[in-house]
Amino acid sequence: MKRRILIVCILILSLVLGQISFASAATISSAKPKAPTMNSAVLADDGSVDVVWSKVSGADKYEIYRATSKSGKYTKIATVSSKNRIYNDTDVENYKNYYYKLKTVDDGKKSAYSKVVSAYVEGPRISNDKINYIIKWETGESHNMPAGDAISATASLVNGTLKFKGMPTDNYKIFYDKENVTIKKGKNGKLQIMPKTPGRYQCTLIIGDEKGTITYDAEIGKYSNLTFSWSQNNWEQDSMSVKIPEYSESTLTMKYNGKAIKDFKVTSSNKNVCTVAKNGSKVTVTNKGPGKCNITVTYKGKKTIFPWIVKRGLATADFTFANSVPVAKSVSKKDAKAIIKSFTTTKYTKKQIEQMVTNGLTLDQCAEKISTAADAVNLLLAMDYGKEPKDLMKDLDYINENEGIRWLYDYSAELNFKLRYGHCAGTSNLMNRLLMDNFEEMGYVIYLNTISGGHIFNYFKVDNLYVICDFVDILQDFDYENKKYPVDITNYFEYICRTPEEFKEKYWMTNPVATVPDSVEGIMAYFAFYEKKGDPHPTGWPLDDSRVFIMPEQYKDSYNVLFVRDGYTTEFRYLEEDKLPECRKPTHEYLKN
Repeated sequence: MKRRILIVCILILSLVLGQISFASAATISSAKPKAPTMNSAVLADDGSVDVVWSKVSGADKYEIYRATSKSGKYTKIATVSSKNRIYNDTDVENYKNYYYKLKTVDDGKKSAYSKVVSAYVEGPRISNDKINYIIKWETGESHNMPAGDAISATASLVNGTLKFKGMPTDNYKIFYDKENVTIKKGKNGKLQIMPKTPGRYQCTLIIGDEKGTITYDAEIGKYSNLTFSWSQNNWEQDSMSVKIPEYSESTLTMKYNGKAIKDFKVTSSNKNVCTVAKNGSKVTVTNKGPGKCNITVTYKGKKTIFPWIVKRGLATADFTFANSVPVAKSVSKKDAKAIIKSFTTTKYTKKQIEQMVTNGLTLDQCAEKISTAADAVNLLLAMDYGKEPKDLMKDLDYINENEGIRWLYDYSAELNFKLRYGHCAGTSNLMNRLLMDNFEEMGYVIYLNTISGGHIFNYFKVDNLYVICDFVDILQDFDYENKKYPVDITNYFEYICRTPEEFKEKYWMTNPVATVPDSVEGIMAYFAFYEKKGDPHPTGWPLDDSRVFIMPEQYKDSYNVLFVRDGYTTEFRYLEEDKLPECRKPTHEYLKN
């Protein structure tokens, strides 16, 4: 009897526990998923906004909501898969603030809203001589700043007077980053700008039909006497304010009162944006993706915070790497590695390469033998390519002085070899000629601008992928005395991508020569892909007003013009030598021959 009672009790207990378990399961399954942890909204270099968050475990997707004021009406603008943690918002307008928040979706259930992040879309800098901002410093000094110029100051506020056509005015509209800047308008043109955090901020003014900008570089937030020396690509600058890294890795040397220190601690507030590693007095900052975070340095019990901003295109979030070569997201690492291997594999030994040179083979004969980029580079090393004799440099100086070389086109690789020996044009032409029978499609990438002139390098199409290589640096890398083979050519890969547009996007945002803030500093004005195998090697340059780029008419169908800056035009013309401007006519004996 007792046994039966025990069994019944056990059964009842099991049922009760089962119901509790079911109830618990029901409670768990009905719970809302966790909301995403928002990182930041960052203005990318192409004017779009990157919204960045941390992934939620088990999420199916995320919903992105946007408004133009923090407390305004939020509209769902996108739904993305759980694989994403970055959403690129391209549907934005200049001179507007945008606010974003997200929801996690898991098994049909939605989380509460995340916290709000925001970004201000600056738009282009606008210069207007009719608008001026008269700054008055604490010392009593005043400074007349034309619209479009930039102020750089350590003060937390700048008082000034806005003038239009020389007279103070209150009849204007102003647009600015409301999250990070406070602006107070007074009477008779009084205007007070108060940035809240270090950074570069742009205020856009509209007076009737006129527009102008005030750009303010705020270096506020100096803590104690701690600074860092910021080193990238042999460029170094002492700083104690926000910096926007241009490369995937930066080296900081920590200093106190100008002297390097070692006994400090350093942390990053968001490892999705960047990680930090300490080695003696140096800190290596590795960018992981777009966003904002703080690098905190603790020294002598005091903390110094350096705001750190990483933009899309300027960090590894924009592309992945295969064997240290940048690869677009649209390309699998497996495909990229196969292409890299085929380019970097040599078919000839050092002795065999040098024998070609000793035998005095012509360029055509070398091209018949050479089939990989690695062998072509090794051949140039064996030929002492780029080890320029002094008399040739004199010839180049003469040509450059007369500017005849700027109108060279339709010339052979041999002539380019002579005239632009060791320059980008000569190097790219020779590489194109040596490999001309080994690719279905190949050619040149060309950009021209008004300040630095321009640059030309190679592209090759392999299995519907564009492999872009810039071989001009081999001249600096070659060890002519020891001639070590084979040369590692992975450093000459610019990008592997599926479309020229992908490369334009990457190059536009990361190349320090091609992309700069405004036309005064030489922004890239013309960018094109030119399909061509072997010779001739065309070039084109601006006319005297530097606003019209002239290219030979016969190459019109071969050019894929990807970018021409506003105000510039491209013209394809049939150019006869006697119709060229005098300063552009070939004058040197090399050209005449």
